[in-house]
Amino acid sequence: MQEIPKPLSFFLLSIDHLTKPKTEDQELLAKTMDPCPFVRLMVESLAIKLPLATKPAGSGVHPSTTPCFCKIRIKNFPSQTALLPLCSNPNDSPPDTTTSAAGFHLDAAALRRLSGKPITLRVSVYTGRMGRTCGVSSGKLLGRVQVSVDLGNAESKPVQYQNGWLKLGSHADKPTARLHLVVRSEPDPRFVFQFGGEPECSPVVFQIQGNNIRQPVFSCKFSADRNARSRSLPTDFNASNNRSGLWRTFSGEKERTGRERKGWMVMIYDLSGSPVAAASMITPFVPSPGSDRVSRSNPGAWLILRPNGFSVSSWKPWGRLEAWRERGPIDGLGYKFELVTDSGPNSGIPIAEATMSVKKGGQFCIDRRIMRDSTLNLRSPVKGFVMGSTVEGEGKVSKPMVQVGMQHVTCMADAALKTKNKIKISIPQSMAFAQTLFLLFTLISSTISTQVIQLPSAKHTTDGGGQDNLYCDSWRFSVETNDAGSWTTVPSRCLSYVKGYVTGEHYVSDSEVVAANSLDFAKTVKLAGDGKDAWVFDIDETLLSNLPYYAVHGYGSEAFDEVAFDEWVESAKAPAIPASLNLYKELKQMGFAIFLLTGRGEYQRNCTSRNLLFAGFSDWERLILRGPSDQGKPATLYKSEKRAELIDGGYRIHGSSGDQWSDLLGLAVAERSFKLPNPMYYIA
Repeated sequence: MQEIPKPLSFFLLSIDHLTKPKTEDQELLAKTMDPCPFVRLMVESLAIKLPLATKPAGSGVHPSTTPCFCKIRIKNFPSQTALLPLCSNPNDSPPDTTTSAAGFHLDAAALRRLSGKPITLRVSVYTGRMGRTCGVSSGKLLGRVQVSVDLGNAESKPVQYQNGWLKLGSHADKPTARLHLVVRSEPDPRFVFQFGGEPECSPVVFQIQGNNIRQPVFSCKFSADRNARSRSLPTDFNASNNRSGLWRTFSGEKERTGRERKGWMVMIYDLSGSPVAAASMITPFVPSPGSDRVSRSNPGAWLILRPNGFSVSSWKPWGRLEAWRERGPIDGLGYKFELVTDSGPNSGIPIAEATMSVKKGGQFCIDRRIMRDSTLNLRSPVKGFVMGSTVEGEGKVSKPMVQVGMQHVTCMADAALKTKNKIKISIPQSMAFAQTLFLLFTLISSTISTQVIQLPSAKHTTDGGGQDNLYCDSWRFSVETNDAGSWTTVPSRCLSYVKGYVTGEHYVSDSEVVAANSLDFAKTVKLAGDGKDAWVFDIDETLLSNLPYYAVHGYGSEAFDEVAFDEWVESAKAPAIPASLNLYKELKQMGFAIFLLTGRGEYQRNCTSRNLLFAGFSDWERLILRGPSDQGKPATLYKSEKRAELIDGGYRIHGSSGDQWSDLLGLAVAERSFKLPNPMYYIA
């Protein structure tokens, strides 16, 4: 594709306006950000009434107020355990003291599996100590109760299944223990996201929608500057408390070669490439003397930042994450997260603190209803489920799956939270909050490794050409992964490299791999046969090759000449990219409706059609070019609008092929997108 490169001015995810859309693109975004259905099944108000005084079983691990506990089970779900307070009320009134279980979280897959038939929730009550001794359960079964749960309407409204006392025994003529419980469910829709790769590899972040559709929404960039303090630290934040530990700098510290992590930074970008959240490792992860462990007494720390206004260089501290390695029989990763207030680093608001297995990984979660630390629960401003993320154990490829409660993304305004000290802080209840959460998940995933290690450095050769090839190979990688951002021309030292790539076997092989992957996906699509199953192609450097033009214009090392390129387009002599032509014909034969969506102008329709026919392409459904109202729009916005029009027309866009990220990202994206290589130019 080819048009005049433009700056990254399309701010798709405006932090101040997203929760109240004012433009067409923002309204379209709000419509396409569909949450996934989740249901929270809760077991609350637990208490037990015994017919006779039950003697506590020894000095076990249970409070003196109750000798009983219960296990709550649903088939194919992990069981829950909760203590049961004793109730002495003589009648059937609700107990004065109760407890609650953690409950069950039912995702879309579980809801589909359980739909159409009631499920049975079983509560088994035991006397004695919780836990196991020598592999044998320490408790003695007192009785069981069952509650039938019908989830038919649970996705749309709260439902109560049980509220009151139930007998534990089946003997009507004998005094029996009774269990009080409330079983209810409530909708808990969540936005689900997944990193496209390990966070350290700077992947794209996808939103997971119904039928497992993956839509790109963010990108993240990971860097490890080991020799300088992070650029993302705010210049206007109160630094008078540096001695407190939050703002420890690296000055004066001797390099602990191979044994510490420092200077790491993570940035989150929206689809237009604008930074929307950042994090800086403000306290290095330094192992204790004589070990590879970062101790709790000297944890490493990240500072999480949000944009402060509209300037891309102004940041405001939002949260602080500490992490360390726990000692003990179970190798654990300990972490603590708190919000940073305007009063300085020593007045943070605790949000979450827990430990997970380094070997097995676990679930990082911010949810007040399952917080075990009562002190933390009382101080935390968190209400309900906020977020959760999977974390893989050491040695495993980590592509974190992230859930964010819908209530923290779609609220109309920020919530001003007041602590008992009357400190006002804002948790932005918008996509800005979700962006900041991604950083938190990224940091957790990046921290959980066996040792504090030094990142490997490249070995430089003494040959100048070898250094250029190494540099240019890395530069091309950053271009193809969209990490290079907005760039205008190929670096002069990479002219020979780019020429060799685009005219050699490497480019041909890469294009063939993309086409093969596209065809493999297309074969998995079940076509409806109504002519509405669509595939969208870009044209320039996707179907047609402009290499003859660029061969006399520096292979991308010269500034773009619109007049000269228009003359080339008018000649209608661009050859087909062989791999793309074969893919095009295969898709047509399979029954896909082919749409050609290009950045060329409407005035170039005739010559574009001639060129396509000359190159071997035919029978497309529609050729879409920029009209007068489309001029000046960034490519991402323009192509998003055109794809949205196709969807409004009843088409299902299964696949999309293009050589620029602006061909593929934005709104109304395809079920799968495939990017072809192009290191010669960049279009926003």
